[in-house]
Amino acid sequence: MDKREQRKRYKAVRNGISAQERSGAQCAIAERAVSLPEFIKCDILFSYVSFGSEVSTLDIIKRAWDMGKRVAVPLVTEESNMCFMYISSAEELKKGSYGIPEPEYDRGKLALPTESSFMLLPGLAFDMCFYRLGYGGGYYDRYLARYPYVIKAGICFEAQLAAEPLPRDKNDIPTDIIITENKVLKRSLKI
Repeated sequence: MDKREQRKRYKAVRNGISAQERSGAQCAIAERAVSLPEFIKCDILFSYVSFGSEVSTLDIIKRAWDMGKRVAVPLVTEESNMCFMYISSAEELKKGSYGIPEPEYDRGKLALPTESSFMLLPGLAFDMCFYRLGYGGGYYDRYLARYPYVIKAGICFEAQLAAEPLPRDKNDIPTDIIITENKVLKRSLKI
């Protein structure tokens, strides 16, 4: 199966998770994420803003603020690139590219990752080689190519873990950590 077919397949899988299962799983994923030493030590949380049937990031973002961390979320620019803006409240988000909530561009709030940053990555599926199947825009892979030192964690429901390797291109960048409601998988990290 090519990437397009896999995207369709895993989106259907994710959409098929019941509201009750989703609620319990999201709580477990958030708890696992904020308990990771890499998360506890981070200075800035770079997080996607969940949309549709994605694993909710709102609780993780709120917990980061409670822990005194700075939070930055993505903004797709007119040049089809992505940057991250610091936010201090969910009220700063407005419907943006692709209908996804985004902050407004403010040069003074532009966030750049440090070696102590932690990034949550969205994805339709993740495999045991730590590659993710994104939505096809390449935004995260282009962004992460500039900041290879950022600790990258993919969060997904267990049903989104692929047993077989996902199709990938030479530009695809693997995650360092995968977090589901049932487990945390870690690639060899150099921290």
